[in-house]
Amino acid sequence: MGAYPCSLTTEGRLEVEQLKAVWRVVEEPIGRSYDGRTIHLGLDLPPHGVAAVTMGCPADVLDAVEKAEPGSEPERAGP
Repeated sequence: MGAYPCSLTTEGRLEVEQLKAVWRVVEEPIGRSYDGRTIHLGLDLPPHGVAAVTMGCPADVLDAVEKAEPGSEPERAGP
């Protein structure tokens, strides 16, 4: 048996391939800005669109946050 059920028409197979192309995961940078302790992200999504955002943080910042008391502002390394 192939990749599709035998009952799927040629048009249906084409539609499946088009949907696969549209719904692929693409890594791309997004716009961002900072305001105090708030990060603003700029995303343009179509209706019912979904985005997964992965953010990284330098290890020294994560260490400072882990060591900080709850509710306190951790010391920042560098400028």
